[in-house]
Amino acid sequence: MIIAKSNQMVMMDQRTIKDYAIPGVVLMEHAAMAVCDIVPKHSQSILVVCGIGNNGGDGFAIARNLIQRGQNVTVLGVGNPSHLKNDAKIMYDSLAHIETGLFWYDVCSEKKLDLLFQSCDVIVDAVFGTGCNRVVSDGYLEVIGRMNRAKAYVISVDIPSGVNSDNGKIMGICVKANLTVTFTLPKLGNILYPGARASEVLKVVDIGIPQKVLEDFVFEYETIDQDTLRRLPSRKTEGHKFTYGKVLMIAGSKDMSGAAYLSAMAAYRTGTGLVEILTHESCRISLQCALPEAIVRTYQDEFESLEKIFESIGLESYDAILIGPGLGQSDVALRLLDVTLKQPTVPIILDADALNLVSKNVDILLESSAPIIMTPHIGEMSRLTKFPPEAILENTVEFAQAFSKSNQVMTVLKSHRTVVCNPEGYTCINLCGNDGMATAGSGDVLAGVITSLVGQGLDPYLSSVLGVAIHSLSGDVACESEGHHGLMAKDIIEAIPKIMMKNEQLKG
Repeated sequence: MIIAKSNQMVMMDQRTIKDYAIPGVVLMEHAAMAVCDIVPKHSQSILVVCGIGNNGGDGFAIARNLIQRGQNVTVLGVGNPSHLKNDAKIMYDSLAHIETGLFWYDVCSEKKLDLLFQSCDVIVDAVFGTGCNRVVSDGYLEVIGRMNRAKAYVISVDIPSGVNSDNGKIMGICVKANLTVTFTLPKLGNILYPGARASEVLKVVDIGIPQKVLEDFVFEYETIDQDTLRRLPSRKTEGHKFTYGKVLMIAGSKDMSGAAYLSAMAAYRTGTGLVEILTHESCRISLQCALPEAIVRTYQDEFESLEKIFESIGLESYDAILIGPGLGQSDVALRLLDVTLKQPTVPIILDADALNLVSKNVDILLESSAPIIMTPHIGEMSRLTKFPPEAILENTVEFAQAFSKSNQVMTVLKSHRTVVCNPEGYTCINLCGNDGMATAGSGDVLAGVITSLVGQGLDPYLSSVLGVAIHSLSGDVACESEGHHGLMAKDIIEAIPKIMMKNEQLKG
């Protein structure tokens, strides 16, 4: 699903008005009717809280339509009514011609305000919308606080008031909505935390923006959800194992084989034709017993052993290379990373300890000519960028985009809203997954899924996006049977075939 920035929505409105002769008040009326259709019909008393901008104009139109439908409606205006203009002023004037309770915050007594907020069972929040880009203050602060303290069901128009629509940040305070009805496309602030947490449910409705207008815009942001999997190509009837890729997992270290197994198994479950594992000799038996389908190649602790194995396998013969899960940060691990990055053509997925090694010299990324995907969690991104985790968590999109651009890599920044970016700035934000997936080995599984997709011939950015979709949707399926507390990485792997089968069925 496409995500819009606030300035894009303004431009789309303007294009619709100018090129298609659809007046702004018509779009506003469409928006109002869409919200009215969602307001519970059994409501006893509805309070519509309106600002003085276009979001307030939506609110005045909502109030008028609800009244015409026979609902009991009261309107509370916030701000200076003399500042109303254009479409918002038209909608206000239209409402004023109807007999209704219309009050303004600045001239309401405390007793009256108490009565308004205590007597309603539904509140429609139409104070700021997408226009909130500074800290909430004065009367707006009190009104939002009253909405949050009320026991009513709260519906926000476009975005909860107080949420910055372009980054999801809370501008001091925001409305806590039960439902947000947003128009045409979701906004970044609807999707990104902490703003996404301000509404329990998000519903996107059409207000009549022509499809041709949408097609003329370039959108840099998309969501990752169930529909994302439609971009996954179907298997070829005449295919053989090499049709679906030969991948190499450089993973595991002395007596540490678990991560290598999880990544390799995830790759097989995602459809890879042949998985080879390069690991420490001590892991050979455990891996061969756990995953006999994989070819296991090993090295000793000596550098001479590494040189021999690299000569024998030929890195250029693989379709994708994953390095890092369980690898450790020894001199041997550093040598493995150095040799891998120097091969010029095969796409490389860097995960776990490979990221920690890179963090000691990030410049080596630009020295490599191979396509690179990096899959850091917040802590690893902190080590890579030298910024504190808290700063990254508050600005995941900005950090992922900046890292991709400056280092010319694909970035999969893992968090509760995983972000996938390419160097050109195109960004996908994940809406799937659950907190049960915050468990050991989950990241190894994701790395294996992405590696599999790259090995099957998909481009690195699409592989990253689809990898996150498959991984998180599999986690959701596994959570249904194992629960949030009992979910383990192996459960995610076991759910991958179910997700792939369901997608094939949906595609017909």
